[in-house]
Amino acid sequence: MRSFFLRRKKNKLQRLSFHSRVVLIISAVLIVVGTIVFFLLELGNTIADVPWGSKFFISLFQSITCRTAGFNTVDISILSNSTLFFMIILMFIGASPGSCGGGIKTTTAGVIGAMLHARFKNHQEVNIAYRRLPEEVVSRAISIAFFSSVIIVMATILLMIFEQGSISHQASSGLFLESLYEVVSAFGTVGLSTGLTSTLSATGKIILVLTMFIGRLGPLTIALAIGRKQLPSFKYAEEKLLIG
Repeated sequence: MRSFFLRRKKNKLQRLSFHSRVVLIISAVLIVVGTIVFFLLELGNTIADVPWGSKFFISLFQSITCRTAGFNTVDISILSNSTLFFMIILMFIGASPGSCGGGIKTTTAGVIGAMLHARFKNHQEVNIAYRRLPEEVVSRAISIAFFSSVIIVMATILLMIFEQGSISHQASSGLFLESLYEVVSAFGTVGLSTGLTSTLSATGKIILVLTMFIGRLGPLTIALAIGRKQLPSFKYAEEKLLIG
């Protein structure tokens, strides 16, 4: 580690790359926000009867493990619905590029957040950490988030069709959130479960396996591999379209 942070010139620190700084900033924000939100949402539930120090460390651990390892220090099946949904968001974001974690990655979420901030400010350029991002990076981040969302929606619908069939909403109350949780956990290769996976049929488990496989390879990678690359021989006329 010392050789990484020190230049050849003695005692002169080397600056972190732009990518490393962005990853560290976004990861720190997710860890802090995740810890606070989990703490507040579960303060009167799963961590109500534990010491205050343990409350903090449980919240910190669950905030981190949602995006990486998938271990749990509390029973996932008794968490509140709001906590489960917040964990789904963390699992969807996932880890950082180059790691073994899944999800759309922290940098993708950061780029999309920066793009939305730029649009709200009516700025044409997207900036992060005092650096301008090329349009190609922004477009790729949007594509990854879109394809990932489509995969999750399709997998959740298929899982509910094969597992719940034509059961009414009242009879299957709570199963939608649990199904979505299992799908996002599989997509992000997290490993957390509410206990629903063990009760699924063979078809339901195959759906989760395929979702995990797609999530590990990356939906955009699969889409680019399937699609044929060819240069267009002509361009269509440009037109404006009302949006929103």
